[in-house]
Amino acid sequence: MKKYLLFLLCFVVTSGFSQDVKKISYIQSTINNQHPDKFILEDEYVKITFNSASNQQINFNIFNKTDKSIDIIWTDSYFVLNGNSERVDNAGVSKIEMGMFHTAQVDNMKPQKIAPESNFLAKMKAEKAVFDFFGADNHYKKMGVPLVNRVVPALQINGEIKEYPITLELYPKKYFKDKKKT
Repeated sequence: MKKYLLFLLCFVVTSGFSQDVKKISYIQSTINNQHPDKFILEDEYVKITFNSASNQQINFNIFNKTDKSIDIIWTDSYFVLNGNSERVDNAGVSKIEMGMFHTAQVDNMKPQKIAPESNFLAKMKAEKAVFDFFGADNHYKKMGVPLVNRVVPALQINGEIKEYPITLELYPKKYFKDKKKT
C-alpha cells in the first residue's frame, strides 16, 4: 500500500510540470525560454545547441559554420549566477598533466580553436551552482518570478570577440503550484 501511495504521489507531482521545461540538477529549467533539448542559438557564424548539464556545469555543442577557424576565449566567457558575475572554467581540459617522472601545470584557460565546419563540445564549469535549487526558490519567494541565470561564451570570429548570451531560467516547484491556481 505504501509503495502504491508513493508511486501515486510521484506521478501527481511530476505530471503537473510543463513540457517546455527539463529537470536539471533537481530543478525545472529552460534555456532561452525553450526546452533545453530544443535550444538552438544560431547566426551566420555558429550554431550553439545544448548537450548536457549538471549542478555546476553546462555543456554546449558549438558548430563553426565558417570556412575559417574560430577561437573560444575562456577568459572572456562568464556566468551571471544569482546576479553576480562568475568566471567560466574550461572543464574540457585538465589543469594538471601527469607524466611518469614529472607533473606539470596546464593552462586550461588559453583559447581553443574550433576548426572550420566542425563541432566543438564546450564544457563550461562554474565555481558555484549554475542550477541553484535553493537560490531559485528564495528568489521566487522574494520576487515572485523565476530566477534567470546566464552563461556567455565569448568567441573570436574574424579577429573580433563576439559574446553569445544564453539565459538559464530556473523554476522552483512553487512556481508551478502558483501557476495552477491562476
